[in-house]
Amino acid sequence: MLLTSAGVRNEALRSALVDLVGRPLSAAAVAVIPTAAIAGAGDHGWLVQNLSRLHGLGWRGFQVLELNALPAAMILERLRSADVIYVEGGNVYHLANSIIVNGLAEQMTLLLESKVYVGVSAGSMIFSRNMSNRTGEVFGEQEELRILGETPARPPFGLYDWYLKPHLNSLDYPSRTPAWFKKAAAQVDFPVYALDDDSAVRVRGDKVDVVSAGRWRILNAREAAAESVGQEPPRPAEGISHQVHSWRNKIARMTAAGAARGRRAYGNAFRHGW
Repeated sequence: MLLTSAGVRNEALRSALVDLVGRPLSAAAVAVIPTAAIAGAGDHGWLVQNLSRLHGLGWRGFQVLELNALPAAMILERLRSADVIYVEGGNVYHLANSIIVNGLAEQMTLLLESKVYVGVSAGSMIFSRNMSNRTGEVFGEQEELRILGETPARPPFGLYDWYLKPHLNSLDYPSRTPAWFKKAAAQVDFPVYALDDDSAVRVRGDKVDVVSAGRWRILNAREAAAESVGQEPPRPAEGISHQVHSWRNKIARMTAAGAARGRRAYGNAFRHGW
């Protein structure tokens, strides 16, 4: 799993992706989910640019899937045919809610055992079990929350006890300075990754590290700093103790529940991408 701030936009991140895939990208197929981006109003030129850059990596196959446009069974079938699931940025709450209301959360959790997952901004934020209205308000996401109406913000997966907030020092988000991140993180009691647009959190099994050609920080850290891979490792004031939630146990519970109901078959035993 490669959770980026702004996509695969430098050689360090591209190399990390190739390593996770385990073969050249020219031998791999990618399924791109733009759901979070579509929720936003205004100019979507940035999405076109992102997709163009991604396509330029030279995939064997490149398909786009909108989660709210197709039946769940068709979405899952197409995700199964891909080697990489690439989820674009935009409104994280619309993305999370789309996964939940379309009944995709359990099956996607299982699919992610065999697929390499790459997130961009919102696509990287959906795995924290600390996703909530309060967290969104602390991190200035009130406008994004409005799309839910009276529906509370809910994490579709809840795999990690840390939170990821992208676009540190970004020209597109000039308020997101180190001081802004520090002030916001002081209002919550869980670790927060602050990533610039050249950085990503990488999850492989129970190991979490950061791949970066830029700057990143860990806030509310408690014990030992996450490993840094890249040109400019940070010097966090504190270390970190965070948890990769027991997704294997979660998957086992889902599978057992499905077998008990006699209604769902959850696929194969999976290996890559985490």
